[in-house]
Amino acid sequence: MQGSQEEAEWSETFAQYKTKYPEEAEEFEMIMSGKLPDGWDKVLPEFTPEDKARPFVCDSFAPASTHACACAIIDACSPSPMLPMAAWQFHC
Repeated sequence: MQGSQEEAEWSETFAQYKTKYPEEAEEFEMIMSGKLPDGWDKVLPEFTPEDKARPFVCDSFAPASTHACACAIIDACSPSPMLPMAAWQFHC
């Protein structure tokens, strides 16, 4: 019973939030559903073996590491104020 009561409270709170902040609520629902926004693949950077690391990632301009490439992809996929936190968690 406690779980269903908490879920009902959450649903009511989210309904109020959705009324007040419809765009943010839509984005939250999209993220929680695992869906990607239209055109997400159009913003992905392309890499070649000759690519060099970005200066703030590696001062020696060594070949771009997997980590540096992953950070560039996370950055490119983060138009939302919610998503850049993912990059921060990976220390990009």
